Amino acid sequence: MRFDEHIGGGETVIFREKFEDRMRRIRMAGRAVLGLALPDDAPWYVLCVQTGRERETGEAVRECGAEVLVPMRKGKQRKRRGRILPAVDEVLMVGYVLVRTAGTAEAMSGLMSFERVVGVLGGWEHPFPVSTGRVQDLIGKASGGRYDWDRECSITVRAGELVRISEGLFGGNNAVVITPNGQGKGDVVVEVEMFGQKTPVILP
Repeated sequence: MRFDEHIGGGETVIFREKFEDRMRRIRMAGRAVLGLALPDDAPWYVLCVQTGRERETGEAVRECGAEVLVPMRKGKQRKRRGRILPAVDEVLMVGYVLVRTAGTAEAMSGLMSFERVVGVLGGWEHPFPVSTGRVQDLIGKASGGRYDWDRECSITVRAGELVRISEGLFGGNNAVVITPNGQGKGDVVVEVEMFGQKTPVILP
């Protein structure tokens, strides 16, 4: 794209916009649609963000008017100098933030403008929609302690084992176990094949 500027004497100077600057301008413009009103049953979309930046990114997106959820759970109890420290709340879906906004290319472009966002699940052209019912189910179970770190579980898995995810955002998908839960509690790291690529996911 070019911008023409007229200067004295009738001479025209042409400024050419760099591709990176143009993309940033387009993405920043997309933020304006993030807060548009949506019906109650509008789907949610999943932002892929830098690990450890979930709450920070969610707050930045929320300030633009979008509805944002960063599900939490009780984390692992820790010991320090012989004392047991109480479990603190931690992010349930490491590396992911739920956003309810329009599923348009303009809105997805706006989401991609945030510093800590690395992608949208499914791709910004065809983002993966998550139903309101599935999100409400996830939040309800998280609030009820179903995904807490220290919740005992009778299921144990081995590295390399093929498993099927029963619930949550990735429910119904097959996955391969990368890091198992040897103690019957805590988290399992699996690899889910979605949209033609393998996606690592941490599951309680």
